[in-house]
Amino acid sequence: MRARIAASDAEAAGQLAQYRQTVLGALEETENALLRAARTRDETDHLVRAATDSARAAQLAQARFSAGAIDYYEVLDAQRTLLQAQDAAADGQMRSAASTVALYKALAGGWPSGTGQGPQGPLAQSGQ
Repeated sequence: MRARIAASDAEAAGQLAQYRQTVLGALEETENALLRAARTRDETDHLVRAATDSARAAQLAQARFSAGAIDYYEVLDAQRTLLQAQDAAADGQMRSAASTVALYKALAGGWPSGTGQGPQGPLAQSGQ
């Protein structure tokens, strides 16, 4: 009888240890997802500002060309820089969206397939 009690206690202790490991793993995954989401959001904000600045520079180059102050090569160079900045901003927005999806998954949320609806899960349901 005591052997069965000891075996049950050992099994319960093992299951508790496994549960704790699972919870710690989930917390680590969530923390990592939060950090990635914040980092990619900051990077994307920077890239969008750079694209906005490049658009202003391209407009200025066009105005300076129209005034005869620069040659068209400089306008083309400003436009090339603008397109590169816009491309980088779009890539950043894609990475930011992917990190947000990873965060929802880490929080046990998700999207029902094919519904076109927004996120589902504890945070979305509570309105946060």
